[in-house]
Amino acid sequence: KSKGEIFKLNAVIDAIKDRQYENAIEIGCGEGFLTEKLSKYCKNILGVDIADSAISRAKKLFTKNGIDFKCVNIIDFNPDKTFDLIVAVDIVYYMGQEHSWKHSKEEFSRWVNWLNPGGRVVILNCYHEISHPKDWMRKEVMEEFRKIFESTGLKLKKEEVLEFFSENSKSVFLLSILEKS
Repeated sequence: KSKGEIFKLNAVIDAIKDRQYENAIEIGCGEGFLTEKLSKYCKNILGVDIADSAISRAKKLFTKNGIDFKCVNIIDFNPDKTFDLIVAVDIVYYMGQEHSWKHSKEEFSRWVNWLNPGGRVVILNCYHEISHPKDWMRKEVMEEFRKIFESTGLKLKKEEVLEFFSENSKSVFLLSILEKS
């Protein structure tokens, strides 16, 4: 993993480590590196991703009890249980890119329905501070996603801008922690 990826993993762990979770889901888990780190705070965690090759590698790398992986498009997913924690890192802007705001609100409402009272949604997304060809990666867009979650009834508990500096570049992230009443 790159230093930037490790920075993001640690930021998410710092955001959730104040408690233990019975059931959790990581949406867009890739090869499962964050899923495995989250498992230290979660009795059961499900990592889901649309990429079959990534899920296959995750299943080989991480075989600990309480960790499961599933290859699925989140839009088609209907879990058979509810969660205390939903984590989505660098994923929600892809949904905005592929779907209208209306469809994003419908999708995020589904996620909130999967969440137990007192449960959390943690979203972390990279964004560009200056104009960029990928307009869907501006900070205002990331804030709009957070507002969509708030419109579903979640309360913002904490939000912060995180900056990661490497030798010749800077990455900026918006970390939002929302909670269901």
